[in-house]
Amino acid sequence: MAEMTFRDFLRDVNNIYKKNCAVYYKLASHYGLTETMFDILYFVRENEDCTTQAQICNNLYLRKQTVNTALKKLEKEDYIYLEKNAGNRKNKTIHFTEKGNELVRNTVDHVFEVERRAFERLSEEEKKGVLYYGLKHVNVLEEETDQFLAEENVLTE
Repeated sequence: MAEMTFRDFLRDVNNIYKKNCAVYYKLASHYGLTETMFDILYFVRENEDCTTQAQICNNLYLRKQTVNTALKKLEKEDYIYLEKNAGNRKNKTIHFTEKGNELVRNTVDHVFEVERRAFERLSEEEKKGVLYYGLKHVNVLEEETDQFLAEENVLTE
């Protein structure tokens, strides 16, 4: 078998990423949600209804304004409410309303089930490989990005 070229690798990695995004976009669209709204509902559900906007931004790699806009829409539609923390009044936790709980039961929980079924179709070795090699690739890419940006900063100073 011929050695993989950089161009082939890059194309395939990008296609995998785009296909993964397309799967979740298809699911969000099916439920009439934007990708960001779906991602927020998913994250809050996954993290037991004690999430802050900062946690969403940090964990989902989304801009604060993007998250803020989606949260305002979810709040306006009575799916969530924001509660000020006693220790930090700026940092509000996100909670589902009754209507929000019903929404995630009929959307996110169904997606969890689809994901569970997909997980069960993989062997133990495949599960570990997906995690190990996916993380290895993104960590190496991040290291190279940091090195590149550091070099660029030196050149522009």
